[in-house]
Amino acid sequence: MTRARRRLLAVGFGLALLLAVLAAGNGMARSAGFAAGLVFDNITPPADVGWRWLPDQHLQSPHGFPLDINAQGLRETKDIVSPKPKGVFRILCVGDSFTFGVENALGLTFPKVLEAILAGRPGAPTIEVLNAGVSGLNSCQEAAWLEHYGWELEPDLVIVGFVMNDVIPADDASMPRNFPGRSWMLRYPLYHWLRHNMINRWRVSGDDPEARRLREARKRHLGLLKTSPSSKGMKAFWDDALACLAGLGEACRAREVPALLIVFPTLPQMLEPMPLPEPQQLLSGAARQGGFLYVDLLPRYAELGEGALLKSDKAHPSRLGHRIAAEELTRALDRAGVLPR
Repeated sequence: MTRARRRLLAVGFGLALLLAVLAAGNGMARSAGFAAGLVFDNITPPADVGWRWLPDQHLQSPHGFPLDINAQGLRETKDIVSPKPKGVFRILCVGDSFTFGVENALGLTFPKVLEAILAGRPGAPTIEVLNAGVSGLNSCQEAAWLEHYGWELEPDLVIVGFVMNDVIPADDASMPRNFPGRSWMLRYPLYHWLRHNMINRWRVSGDDPEARRLREARKRHLGLLKTSPSSKGMKAFWDDALACLAGLGEACRAREVPALLIVFPTLPQMLEPMPLPEPQQLLSGAARQGGFLYVDLLPRYAELGEGALLKSDKAHPSRLGHRIAAEELTRALDRAGVLPR
């Protein structure tokens, strides 16, 4: 055997051994509960969108249900048929993690509960309700997402979810960090194990730049959310967010597509719902001016209390919270007469 062939065999054996070690480590990390999480694509989207779900992801949630992202980047188990089949009425739900349905199976999120309610009516036409929620997006990013990705889905009705932190601009601190191979690495449990056991433990010391950046961003955002919308620090943010919502409404009217704004309250608002908090006053006025149908979940959520929210964070809707949202949407759509007969 020649020296060159021996070297080639040695390199091949080394690569095979490395792959075997990585495969074994990946299997051990998966068995230890470090399943890969959903991955953002922050490379291909336009700058005004920032990020979206990386298409074609199919994982198992730590909470025991499937997490699926289809070829169009939606939280759907199937790809969306295009062009839209004749006789199908399509509702597109745009929003952030509240619309996406954190800690809830897809069928328990308000878009799919709404779809089930409408499909259960006698003689109901075919109505699709699509979950286009992307965690972390604000109102301006959602308007941009609709412009770049939403209209190609041919919606007949657009529902926009609003959460109080949707006025916070997507500054550099809130953007998902990108590095070469990030989208590939985040698909593997071994990376999550290494990140948890090495990188995060290093950050416990608390003095590296990344840890300070995350702490400062969180502190700044939490502080802003406790500030009045008319205050000096928040007014510009609210003005920008309402302007983006108005632009979204104009885009819908230009295409003769009805738009509905649904507002999720915070726990402090639920504890003191009257008089109507200033954010809800601003949003209801903006909805009237922008031609939106409007659903404010504050009254129903206040009646139910913390049961409408997840126990883990007291912010995102629980299973019951999503059910209430779907019921209120059904009433609003029926009153407006925008659904097909």
